[in-house]
Amino acid sequence: VLLLPVIAGRYDAPVTETLRIEVLDVGQGLSVLLRTADRALLYDAGPRFASGFDAGMAVVAPHLARTGVARLDAVVISHADVDHAGGVDAVKRTLPVLATYGPGDCAARSWRWGEVSFELGTGRGPSRNDRSCVLLVDTGLQRVLLPGDIERDAELDLLQRVDVSADVLLAPHHGSGTSSSVPFLNRVQPRLAIVSAGYR
Repeated sequence: VLLLPVIAGRYDAPVTETLRIEVLDVGQGLSVLLRTADRALLYDAGPRFASGFDAGMAVVAPHLARTGVARLDAVVISHADVDHAGGVDAVKRTLPVLATYGPGDCAARSWRWGEVSFELGTGRGPSRNDRSCVLLVDTGLQRVLLPGDIERDAELDLLQRVDVSADVLLAPHHGSGTSSSVPFLNRVQPRLAIVSAGYR
């Protein structure tokens, strides 16, 4: 499996859009690659299990190689749960990472890559899920919200502090019933919601 990218060759398609977003299939977990014309950001790197399966090595790193990503300008680890952070070490062993943001290091950061702006913040609430790093990406024409695993308490708190309206929403906490509260969805009003969840 690890030799497959070498055998199949690289799919080195240049990014012609302002922003390309790829939600990788890592099963019950999360990994999202965001690319501009010359930069790349990875939001989470999928799970690593005691059985030995590591989505960072089996899914994320091969995808990065296949698509011609030679370095990651930023990695954002939403929180420390193994289904989000488990694959990060494997990814970091395969290519350079210029900046890493994670739990406790996400509050009130913003930057621009060309036409695309990134706002990084953190949820607030009693659980580790609630304190996920939240990323809002704005191309000027569309907004994308990646809220990690925040649950209702953090969603309601976020509504008091941030304009969360977005065209694309990565459903919080894998579409769990503890998240995606009605007030939150009414404020976000996404045209597209993506749920990253495992089989069954």
